[in-house]
Amino acid sequence: MTAAARRRFRSGGFSLLEAIVFIVVLAVLLAGLAASFNSSLRLSPQAGQIDVAAELAQQRMELILAQHRAAGYAAMADPCPGPAVCTPPAGYTVTSSMAAGFAGDPSNYKIVTVDVTGTGTARVTALVANY
Repeated sequence: MTAAARRRFRSGGFSLLEAIVFIVVLAVLLAGLAASFNSSLRLSPQAGQIDVAAELAQQRMELILAQHRAAGYAAMADPCPGPAVCTPPAGYTVTSSMAAGFAGDPSNYKIVTVDVTGTGTARVTALVANY
């Protein structure tokens, strides 16, 4: 075999050592990627926790809107704390806020926001008019 033929033969592909090094590097990269996905999934809230948070926010909003229907626009406020139904389950905190004004009319509109934080989070917002 001539020297030119040997050079062509040797430079025709990858050696076994190069293939093994590539496989090892690829395996290390994929293991790191899998570990990061696993940790992010463990730290994210489960669907059930998000559902509980949304239900708590909706319940508090319904209490505020029922108080609006019963007492009128001027006396509208968050009735909690007070009734036993206002106590959220362990791991959750429910807060509400009311801001006067919408579209340049602060006397006839209120924006009611209910936030739930904890193992799951949710926010419900309603625009209440003085009618």
